[in-house]
Amino acid sequence: MGALKIKSIQRSLSLGLSMVILVVGLAAGLSYLYLTISNAGKNFEKHINEGLDTLSTELAVPLWNLDVVAINFICKERHKNLNVSAIRIIDDRNITMCSEGTINGPGLRILQRDIVYKDEHVGRVELALHTDNSGDLWKNIMGAVVIVLAVVLIAAIITVQILLRRHLVSPMHNLREGVNRLDQGEYDQLLPANEKQEINAIAMAINSLASKLFEREKEVKQYTDELEQIVYVTSHDLRSPLVNVSGYSGELKDSLDDIASLIDNEGIPSEIKGKIVNIIKESREYLEYINSGASSMDSLLNGLLQFSRSGRVMLQKEELDMNMLMSSVADGFEFQLKENGAKLQISDLPVCIGDEGKISQLFSNLISNALKYCSPDRPCIIEVSGITENSRSVYCVQDNGIGIAPEYHEKIFEIFHQLEPSATGEGLGLSIVLKIVERHKGKIWVESEPGTGSKFYVSLLAATN
Repeated sequence: MGALKIKSIQRSLSLGLSMVILVVGLAAGLSYLYLTISNAGKNFEKHINEGLDTLSTELAVPLWNLDVVAINFICKERHKNLNVSAIRIIDDRNITMCSEGTINGPGLRILQRDIVYKDEHVGRVELALHTDNSGDLWKNIMGAVVIVLAVVLIAAIITVQILLRRHLVSPMHNLREGVNRLDQGEYDQLLPANEKQEINAIAMAINSLASKLFEREKEVKQYTDELEQIVYVTSHDLRSPLVNVSGYSGELKDSLDDIASLIDNEGIPSEIKGKIVNIIKESREYLEYINSGASSMDSLLNGLLQFSRSGRVMLQKEELDMNMLMSSVADGFEFQLKENGAKLQISDLPVCIGDEGKISQLFSNLISNALKYCSPDRPCIIEVSGITENSRSVYCVQDNGIGIAPEYHEKIFEIFHQLEPSATGEGLGLSIVLKIVERHKGKIWVESEPGTGSKFYVSLLAATN
């Protein structure tokens, strides 16, 4: 409720600010219109008065000399230049010397000016103006109207932008960020309430989903922890019997060797001796099977212990310089790369947030997996690259190996799964990779087709500057 109240106050302030902008813009426009009209009238009056002064000066000598030709010429020219309705020139005897246009008529205003030459009155000039003035005034008025409308339009656009940003764009951005956090597994960060009922309903639905997912994640984590504990204890406890099996198998082998040496020295009948030799031979074969099975079991138990430890060790997250980390990882593969005739190419990589040891193990397993499934038809090339995208650092480990069929793109991350039964290892490498990525709240996926190589993408939280 408190958040909604604050949002309501913010909305009122936003609306008030928008109205102030609109009113100020309108007032400024109207003020400009008033000043333009006022100035236009004043300028026109000034223009006419200056014209009258000039005209009276020009006509002084012709009127003194009664030069009719000059008077008519000046009258016609000034009628056109001053843009007036009519002009009339009268001498000192009140005789009209020249007239252009209708001097008397409705809607006309008469201006006149005496003409003086050598301090002697020689006549006068009269101008007839329309009371609505000239086209220049209306041009100025229309220009002012256009400017006022432009100011009002700009103020309206700014107001709409502020309202949209405050009440639509910003809430939708928050919703998108909330959905992105859900997608990244951050279920404990809820969205704030919004005064818009529709948006608030969506936000509350997302929060409800986040809460349920958060509870489900805790349950899954609890079950996973219990399962990892069982795996750890079981793997640890099974190692003791395996040690006994391996130890007593060695004792049995030694005993068989002793029996073999005895039958060579004693005078045992050949028939019995032959049977004993066959028994010793078969027993040695059985012991080889037992030792091979014990070795495989020991390898599996080691893998299980490693897998369980990958989820039990506390992560020490920090900002990682991936260029330095991958350089260290590459040094560890120097012998294997030479042995396989492979090349490892590392581009400039963005930084990320993670546990240095676990992230190092993650990329070591991916490179090891690429080396394991090199194509026999071409030299092996492994490329590691990365970009920053939407606050995530996305890395790609690409190879030109045998590739993976689409139906196995998810299965390869399952525990003990191997793409080829003849492959070495326990089939835990990619399972451990997935475990590490999940603990970092990241994502991993593969793009591949048989015969075209594979691209393993890893998305981790990017470091913020």
